[in-house]
Amino acid sequence: MMKKKHITQLALIFLCCCFLYMTNMTCQAEESYSVVASGDKDGVHWEIDTEGTMTFSGEGVVPGHFWRYSGPSADYDVSSDVYNNSEYYEPDLPLDNPWGDYVNDIRKVIINEGIVGIKGGAFSSCVNLTEVILPDSLKWINPCSFEGCKALKAIDIPESVTSIGMAAFSGSGLESITIPENVISVGSGSFAYCSDLKSVEWHGTPECVKAGTFYRCSSLELMNLPDSVTYIDSYAFSYCSNLKKIKFGENFYNIMESAFSGCSKLEEVQILTKNTSIDFGEESTESFKTVQKVIYYQQSNVSGGFDSVLNRYFKNAIQIPIDEDGNPVYSKMGASDSIKFMPKLTGISVSDNKITIAWSSVTGANYYNIYIKIGSGTWQKCASEIKGSNYTYTGKLGYTYSFTVKSVKNGKYSAHDTKGLTIKVLERPVPVSVANTSDGIRLKWTKVKGAVKYNVYRKVKGGKWCKIGYSASRNYTDIRVNAGKNYYYTVRAVCGKSISGYYDGESALNITRLTNPKITKLKKSSSGIKLTWKKVTGAKEYYIYRKTKKGTYVKVGKTSALSFMDITVKNKGTYYYTVRAKRDHSISAYNKGISHR
Repeated sequence: MMKKKHITQLALIFLCCCFLYMTNMTCQAEESYSVVASGDKDGVHWEIDTEGTMTFSGEGVVPGHFWRYSGPSADYDVSSDVYNNSEYYEPDLPLDNPWGDYVNDIRKVIINEGIVGIKGGAFSSCVNLTEVILPDSLKWINPCSFEGCKALKAIDIPESVTSIGMAAFSGSGLESITIPENVISVGSGSFAYCSDLKSVEWHGTPECVKAGTFYRCSSLELMNLPDSVTYIDSYAFSYCSNLKKIKFGENFYNIMESAFSGCSKLEEVQILTKNTSIDFGEESTESFKTVQKVIYYQQSNVSGGFDSVLNRYFKNAIQIPIDEDGNPVYSKMGASDSIKFMPKLTGISVSDNKITIAWSSVTGANYYNIYIKIGSGTWQKCASEIKGSNYTYTGKLGYTYSFTVKSVKNGKYSAHDTKGLTIKVLERPVPVSVANTSDGIRLKWTKVKGAVKYNVYRKVKGGKWCKIGYSASRNYTDIRVNAGKNYYYTVRAVCGKSISGYYDGESALNITRLTNPKITKLKKSSSGIKLTWKKVTGAKEYYIYRKTKKGTYVKVGKTSALSFMDITVKNKGTYYYTVRAKRDHSISAYNKGISHR
């Protein structure tokens, strides 16, 4: 009797320990995803969870707290002296924003659609911030918004943004940045002290590069300035100690003092301005003493005389005059022959990243030279002495290219189509999900910028891709499918003559077509409720789901048979049942379900 009592006590202790353990694990799971701080300000709700993710939602602006630079004319008059002047630059200002106590805990920022701006200093000195997701509704980023975010290596600025404030990313860990084409203003010192910044793609239309914009970006090697830039303000590129090449666009005319001081590895300068007068102002000749090659439009005219400026600033460099098309100025055909021998462009197309340009053959031409323009850049020769009437170029996904052609006869070249033919290399859509539905198989994929429609392809294992339809949206339902058969799917983006590549192999999603099981019988007995259903072609097993009238379906079992006894039901109440067919990773949809009281 005593022995039985001891066994009972031990069993109770064991059950209590299990209960406490499960309760503790549940609390830990809940705690790992719990919100530690939240609030509402300026029409925006924010919250931070224990994983360090900060989320903003609403319709308004992300609140800020201070500008680290507090000197005069902050957005227009910043120099290297100011950046080191403690009177204006105060890194130890107290944080008075609502999440000031959590700046070291924030690791990820998600700003949802509806928010139009980020106020100054919003995420300043969030030294552990590694990822930022910005919405397409965002229009501006104010000063010092991400200043000092050392762990932030990359950020995708939406096309909707029109301005980036002073010192917005100064001192951050950015390694690359793309400035969208709608950005018309980039504030002083926006990327100053970004010592890891290597790549800048500037598609915006600013009037100038403001003071200190890339000050001490010591990893930056190449800078192609937009054609909209007219002047370079003081200290804009000072101490970019690895900058090797700089290109000034067609509207450039002025460089301010010390814009390139300390650029000790500058090797090539391209002056592609169409202005009749440009001025190097007070810039020191020391800034360009390492330049080995200077390329300039032949019609350019520099204040003080073109030859004298070349000899003053680029006396150690090879000087190469070019025409508007980027050709060294050699001899052209006479006016009549130049037009007569000009190739007529007949077509351009792209498949994946292979661009093909075609033209009409010119009688008497020895060969053809091909010229390329990337985005809004300038014409550059990309291929010489091409025979035949077409040329294929391998582009980069997401880029826009223009092409034109000149014929060459006896060492003289013709005129060319100055407009050329333009086409965009579309990104590949990524299939993200494939699922059985009541009607067929539904495929979804990611959006591709510039795509007008998407072609959908299908195959069976070992077969060839076959186009089965197209969609202007990002989903497609294939209704011509056979039960029990496995299909692979992929998608290509289309815009005119441009068609993207596609994902194949493991990246192409596959699924077995499984129809919805039809329950034929539902019977209650003393043991429980028994379900019976019709066989689904291709199914290996079936999942059974149950819910109450106001509940949601919960999986209660699985079987390879065509019936199932639910022994977990209570005596009273109404229950609803449905069944899904399963084969490997494929699962069917389910019918509305039937009930039993």
